[in-house]
Amino acid sequence: MKGFNIMTLISSTRFFNGALLAGAMALISTEVAVAQPAPGTADSSGRLVQTWDKTFPRSEKVDHQKVTFKNRYGITLAADVYLPKDRGNKKLAALVI
Repeated sequence: MKGFNIMTLISSTRFFNGALLAGAMALISTEVAVAQPAPGTADSSGRLVQTWDKTFPRSEKVDHQKVTFKNRYGITLAADVYLPKDRGNKKLAALVI
């Protein structure tokens, strides 16, 4: 057979096996990440706790509240809302991370 190269066959087989392994590892690690909620965000029943669970100190100049909402895919997400206490009735810009 003209043009047949055994090294090309071995390389493509190794590439396929590596890609298959990487895909399987990505699926497994995603499943593990989804199954473990962040510590301190919810009690045993799944409700959000309002206790301070951050690594930075709480400021007396800022109001903090935990909220949940559904995204466009129907997944319920939890978030922290921080608002300045001296905001009055002013419109504020938002930053979502």
